[in-house]
Amino acid sequence: MTSTTDVLRTITRERVVHLAHRLCSVKQTDGREGPLAAVVAELLEHRRIDIHVDPVLPGRPNVIARVRGTGTGPSLLLNGHLDAGYAPHWSRDPHNPWVVENRMYGAGISDMLGGLASMMAAVEAAAQIEPLSGDLVLLANMHHDSNGLGTKYALATGDEWPEYAINGEPTSNTILTAHGGCVKFEIIFKGRLAHVSRLEEGIDALAAAADVYQALRILRFAHEPHPILTGLPKLVIGEMRAGSAPALVPDEATLRGDLRTVPGMSWATVRADLERLVTGICPPQVNARVNCLVRQRAFVGRKTGPLCAAICAGHRLAYNTEPAIDVDVSAQSFVTDAVDMAAAGIESVIYGPAAWHYQPDEYIDIDEMTNAARVYLAAALHLMSA
Repeated sequence: MTSTTDVLRTITRERVVHLAHRLCSVKQTDGREGPLAAVVAELLEHRRIDIHVDPVLPGRPNVIARVRGTGTGPSLLLNGHLDAGYAPHWSRDPHNPWVVENRMYGAGISDMLGGLASMMAAVEAAAQIEPLSGDLVLLANMHHDSNGLGTKYALATGDEWPEYAINGEPTSNTILTAHGGCVKFEIIFKGRLAHVSRLEEGIDALAAAADVYQALRILRFAHEPHPILTGLPKLVIGEMRAGSAPALVPDEATLRGDLRTVPGMSWATVRADLERLVTGICPPQVNARVNCLVRQRAFVGRKTGPLCAAICAGHRLAYNTEPAIDVDVSAQSFVTDAVDMAAAGIESVIYGPAAWHYQPDEYIDIDEMTNAARVYLAAALHLMSA
């Protein structure tokens, strides 16, 4: 009988690098994942892998790949997103990935095309060994972008979903069992246009927005502190837009922000805090409106149980050490699709390669990417043999 260690050796560094290179080479024109989904489906073509390219929106499908087991054990879902943004101003073409020593550079490789390549390698390997007792399923979803549209659609329209799931967002191959939610919002300020020659006739929307911006930086949002998510809530105001010409009083201004939240916070509580602040600061002649752009709940999973035990067992085989759990404070500000899988009754945690930074020349550690693939397959073997 082939040992687990021998099975894991079938996942090679060269194959994982090849998969990642193919994925990062695809340009997602206008944010459409269709071309990348086609490449994923092509790469996973195998007689034992059932592939379904599911058109969620025109040009924006999910890819669901399933290696069927014997049906005598639990199944495992591997989840990662196809949409992959990347920072501008690279030193080289980000869609022509390159390797320097143990690092691979490419567009979207750390969030999370490298992790997706690891999951694909695990699925490929599972299709080449004796059938597992349960199914190993890959959901490569469209439009993650905080609200998890692709995963929500898949869970709402599909069936036969596994009992357990690993989301492969970048955690440097540590286990993440909790992260915040998010509320992305905008505040639109309306004043009155006037030329500098008639300055007294204008109502300055930009000035009101600037005052609100300063107050937002120190606003304490209503919440109960969370014992794990100690760095949250966390807010950034990433956009301010106003005015049309230097000589004109701005009649409209917009602030856009992203608040990472803890359990108990919702759009209703955040909106109440924002509207209270705006009402208290804006002069009465400025009309201000608060809108929600995106929202997602916080995720809190389990640190114990069959799933974590399976990942720990796989990590020990790959690294000969125990995995760290909930050590990356920055990762607690991520928003993953684990929250939607958990809401659907699928026990979920996050474990994936790379330490993501939104910056030019992003990269992934090739050993991490290879080991992640081995951990995914080992976790499936452990979970299904329990």
